[in-house]
Amino acid sequence: MIKTGIVLNISNKKVGIMTSGGEFVYIKTNKSLPKVGEILTGKSCSKNLSLYKFALTAASIMFIFVSIFGTYTYYTPVTTIALGTKTSVCLEANRWNRIISSKALNSDGLLILDSIKLKYKAIDDGLELIVKQAKTENFINDKEIISVDIKSNKNSSIDISNFKNIIDSNNLIIKINASSNKSIDI
Repeated sequence: MIKTGIVLNISNKKVGIMTSGGEFVYIKTNKSLPKVGEILTGKSCSKNLSLYKFALTAASIMFIFVSIFGTYTYYTPVTTIALGTKTSVCLEANRWNRIISSKALNSDGLLILDSIKLKYKAIDDGLELIVKQAKTENFINDKEIISVDIKSNKNSSIDISNFKNIIDSNNLIIKINASSNKSIDI
């Protein structure tokens, strides 16, 4: 596009001019460089920022999609664990075996969950905290049978070795029921 205006700035082979409409543009000059204040006509040259704008837009969109996908996968429950004694508690865990939600199935379970924080903890640590707190508040006794029902919709490996050690050290009996349409290694 051809532009005419007063020369305000000179750099390399580009000249900055101000048009009569108040627009500041750079034009290419092939001749000798003009003096500041002269009126000059030439073809405007735009700075080629379209590639940078495209790359920045693409990177931003990719970041948004990765963030949304990561958040979705982190907060999608794939494993449900029901811990049953006098205190019944249900835990939901994500694909990385982190507890993302917990709910009490009776009033004793509500008392336990009100006194401990389970969110974002490993399943093993969460079960251990529940049993320790139930033992502290005398909701479970020696030789009590604790049933653990695990349901998963993915191939998973759940490490509950610390939980088993707590059960053994407190003379409790554990009964684990694992059901899944995939394989679960405990």
